[in-house]
Amino acid sequence: MTNNCIAPWVHLHTWPNNNVYPCCLTDSSDPVGNLNKNTLAEIWNGNPMKTLRKELLEGKRPITCSRCFENEDVGQNSLRQHLNNVFEHHTDLWNKTNEDGSLDDLSIYYWDFRFSNICNMKCRSCGPQLSTGWYEDQKKMWGSLPNDLPDPGKNINMWSEIEPLFPTVEDIYFAGGEPLLMEEHYRILKKLDEMQKYDTIIRYNTNFSRLKYKQLDVLDVWPKFKKVIIGASLDGYGEQAEYIRKGTNWEQIEKNRSALRDRAPNAEFFINCTISVQNAYHIVDFYKYCIETDFCKPWEFRTNIVQHPEHLRLQILPKNIKEELTNLYNTTADYADSLNGEHVGNDFRSLAVWMNQEDRSNDIKIFKEQMDIVDSIRNEKFSTTFPQLAELVK
Repeated sequence: MTNNCIAPWVHLHTWPNNNVYPCCLTDSSDPVGNLNKNTLAEIWNGNPMKTLRKELLEGKRPITCSRCFENEDVGQNSLRQHLNNVFEHHTDLWNKTNEDGSLDDLSIYYWDFRFSNICNMKCRSCGPQLSTGWYEDQKKMWGSLPNDLPDPGKNINMWSEIEPLFPTVEDIYFAGGEPLLMEEHYRILKKLDEMQKYDTIIRYNTNFSRLKYKQLDVLDVWPKFKKVIIGASLDGYGEQAEYIRKGTNWEQIEKNRSALRDRAPNAEFFINCTISVQNAYHIVDFYKYCIETDFCKPWEFRTNIVQHPEHLRLQILPKNIKEELTNLYNTTADYADSLNGEHVGNDFRSLAVWMNQEDRSNDIKIFKEQMDIVDSIRNEKFSTTFPQLAELVK
């Protein structure tokens, strides 16, 4: 079962528009159901989930799982590998699968329910489906909003779906939108607090811009839990960070980092850095900045490769830039190794391999068009913020 993944046996992932997926890396066009039409239990043993389980048990590589396998093929750690490690104690479920791929129990031990697309940022790799912060720019660019946006407040019925699962939940992943701005996030924390279920692992993918919501402060609650893991979605520092993830205030980010250290010192922290054309060079400076300022430890730095939107993939870069970056990434990998950040070193080397796998330089034109459109709306200039890549937007 070398290709198997525990996710379809312990997990479902919901989007703000009520689409349901096997995990967060599934292509958005390939849901296994929708909560407007079916319950979680019905989707859990629906035909798409049963087929997925059977294919994995047969050692196949389902198309649904292509992103993980693509990362693994170049040496990157994948979500599949991570989940197999975290939930190794549930791999007995593989042997309990019925012949048709169904499971007798609704064993959703790992939650990743995206209740809304509320967000205070408009990151360049995102869009209105996952960020309300994008709405105004979207209307300026295209005249209207897309028709697949979530209906505010519609997910309120989902609470009745997940409430029976509280006694058995082991691991909750909060993402968004921006989870620290969501009512549902605080409602879940309050429920766990009332149950004194402090052994539940709490994980976050947060833009780390705010630690308070109304009168609620997560730093009052996090210390109660045995394990809290904060993945800060930061793709750079200073003006580069503020360009890529519009709405970032880098000074406030640094203040939040200090507050986390002071008030929740047992919380685990790491940077969850998304690598695209935009920070192709800056990622190296950012990593060194984090080490030199003790913003994070050398091993508290994880990378995600942008695959969509495709015009942001590193593979669009011209040959001369790829050659320069290959040397830079390999040198940075050696630097990470010397600081006991071996997995970071592996990520940088794998990044170079993946970047050189394909020539998508024909998409440079699309990259320029997209940068120009957003720059004109936001009164920004890509070539000024990232001068090493100025030739791409000439």
